[in-house]
Amino acid sequence: MKIVEGKKIASLLKESLKKIIKEKDLQKSLAIFYVGENPVIDNFINLKKKFGEDVGVRVRVFKYEESITTQKLVKEIKNISEDFDGVIVQLPLPKHIDKKKALNAVTPEKDVDVLSDKKYKKFAKGDFSFFPPVAGAISEIFNFYGVSLANKNIVVVGQGLLVGGPVFDWLKALKLKPKIVNEKTKNKNEIYKKADIVISGVGQASIIKKSFVKKGVVLIDAGSSSEDGQIVGDISKDCKDKASLFSMVPGGVGPITVAILFKNILYN
Repeated sequence: MKIVEGKKIASLLKESLKKIIKEKDLQKSLAIFYVGENPVIDNFINLKKKFGEDVGVRVRVFKYEESITTQKLVKEIKNISEDFDGVIVQLPLPKHIDKKKALNAVTPEKDVDVLSDKKYKKFAKGDFSFFPPVAGAISEIFNFYGVSLANKNIVVVGQGLLVGGPVFDWLKALKLKPKIVNEKTKNKNEIYKKADIVISGVGQASIIKKSFVKKGVVLIDAGSSSEDGQIVGDISKDCKDKASLFSMVPGGVGPITVAILFKNILYN
């Protein structure tokens, strides 16, 4: 059994990006649009700022009161984006904001999160020049540990915008046949039992138990939530006794996700 060393993979990617930026004397920049207050989001943004600082990408955060309107936010995104190479609209947004309009205010060529409709459609059709960060991180894990996807029974848990949706579309574009498990799925335990690979990103603490999975399964946990003051994943940690490879929370997919984001900026 191997535990995914997310920080190690992220560090290797960081050094590679840093080297390219230095050798080519690139001047790259990232704008992050952040609405409201959220300690967890503050932490994510600080990680992005630190990574940018380390590799030589200028990161600037544009922060707005939660009361901002969709119209005003869209206008800000369009006006400010012109001065940056990459642009992120930090999720989640307040409920009154039209998320689709905000994400589509980012032009495809600057959309390093691959969340605008035009950029995402290209990815879903098999254009892998830019990966949605979480899907890109999982791809890096599979490459690093030599995980073959051919003829595997792959289960994706959740269909969210950041994890399940992009991962499912990526696997489909590879001509694979992943199965989706969501809250409406019947016989979940039977589906888990047959899975060679499980990728989860729903953000519900320990919903996948050791008894649900078979020996030798590859487990990729990309969901996070808080339990008793600690960040935990969707997959119970005692599943490591059965897994051949386990990407746990924290320290697995998360650090690599940030690295993929900056890789997208570099090749933008």
